[in-house]
Amino acid sequence: MLDWHQHFYEIIGTIIALAALLVAVLQFRKKDSQPTANNSFFPTSITSGSNINQAGRDLHVYNAGKPPSVDSEDGITLVASVSESIDTQTGDHRFEQHRHVTDNTRKSPNQAPDKSEHPDMILKWNSRRGQHDSVVLKNIGHGCAVCIGIGDFSWPDLEWHKHIEAQAIDPGTEEPREAEFTLKRSWGTHELIPMRDILALFEDREPPLSIPIRFSDSHGTKFVRPVTLHRGRSSDVSVIVKLGILSIE
Repeated sequence: MLDWHQHFYEIIGTIIALAALLVAVLQFRKKDSQPTANNSFFPTSITSGSNINQAGRDLHVYNAGKPPSVDSEDGITLVASVSESIDTQTGDHRFEQHRHVTDNTRKSPNQAPDKSEHPDMILKWNSRRGQHDSVVLKNIGHGCAVCIGIGDFSWPDLEWHKHIEAQAIDPGTEEPREAEFTLKRSWGTHELIPMRDILALFEDREPPLSIPIRFSDSHGTKFVRPVTLHRGRSSDVSVIVKLGILSIE
């Protein structure tokens, strides 16, 4: 008789334990479907599926069941999403909304703005027999160019005797300058030779001779326009100038 009573109470105890476990599981699932508080301590950089430990608590982070919403208008993109964290010590669920705004209208650092917003410089090179070489700097843009200067030659044996500079050039106007440079010979001397003769002497040299035109706008933005010099085939055009891509330094 005692053995039967003992087995009976053991069965009852097992049933009670299973019932308590079932109640705990149901309460956990109920909390899983109802957010309780904003996760003010949760870092926004945590991604879905991450496990972290913060303030002594183990947290599992995942998205709150909804994909991020994306709204784009006039080049501005807004991405909104909700993340959730579970405190494995207390079972609490916490939610936080994330918002990320992207301005697609901003340009990359090395991309020049629209031509209507800035100056733009080109170069003409005059080289005739019996005359000193000269260049013409012309602003074909829509803003005043300041601090204009022509950089070093790409060929190491060519050097400026005097660098070409200009303080400011208004849109649609040009500034002539004398081009004073020398060619360094293999025996160490420097000779004043017209550009037309240099390009004819080294016509097959690669890469072509290039120089950069550097200038700024009134806001301090610095631009560079590379140009290459090539041999002309007529007396009127003895040096051909090919323009490279304008960029921001």
